Amino acid sequence: MRTVIKLRDDNGRIIGTARREADKTLPQIIGEISIAVVLVWIAVELAELAATLLQLLQNI
Repeated sequence: MRTVIKLRDDNGRIIGTARREADKTLPQIIGEISIAVVLVWIAVELAELAATLLQLLQNI
């Protein structure tokens, strides 16, 4: 993804530009966030399972 900023004077002439290349595109960022959300969900499920197993073992 590329961002270009143009600085213009009062007459509309371009007097400067700045370019920036992004390391990642928006779909890549969304994909990484989605993976992080899934990993957190798995961690929560594993914690709940561990808590349930611990309760079962204590009741034996």
